[in-house]
Amino acid sequence: MKRLTLLAMIVATLLFASCSKKMIAGTKIEDTPQNHEILDVFYAYRQAMEKMDVENLEPLISKNYYDKNGTDVTTDDVDYEGIIKFLQSEEYQSLTKLHSTYVMKDLQIKSETEAVIFYFYELQARRKSNLPISEQELAVSKGGRWLKVADDMIMVLRKEGDKWLIVSGL
Repeated sequence: MKRLTLLAMIVATLLFASCSKKMIAGTKIEDTPQNHEILDVFYAYRQAMEKMDVENLEPLISKNYYDKNGTDVTTDDVDYEGIIKFLQSEEYQSLTKLHSTYVMKDLQIKSETEAVIFYFYELQARRKSNLPISEQELAVSKGGRWLKVADDMIMVLRKEGDKWLIVSGL
């Protein structure tokens, strides 16, 4: 009986200890300095996107950025130069208002220098009405066109020097 009681106490202690990890508010992500560093980049990205602040977005992107856009077709792949070109493009500059919602799903640390963020986003952007946009992507309103996109995303970050930078998933 004493052994059973002792075993029950050990199991209870282990269960309590495993459940006592502190989580980042509003997430199921463990509250660690490394996780905060990584999420700070994600939150800075989100804020820069919302404000359409290219000056603060560019430094978050690694010069080694490369994204296959979820396909095996190489024609839609984009690298650092492609992202910068898009941010400076007439298409991006034609956005007059941007609203986004992000739902953090998971953060996985792959190594000391690589992390993956799984998230859902919904983006609503208003475009100047003189630019073409496919019928499937638009809802016309007075004074402009609204584009709405929603999808699950995977953002990969890599630690380069002392900074975490986005290497794919924009």
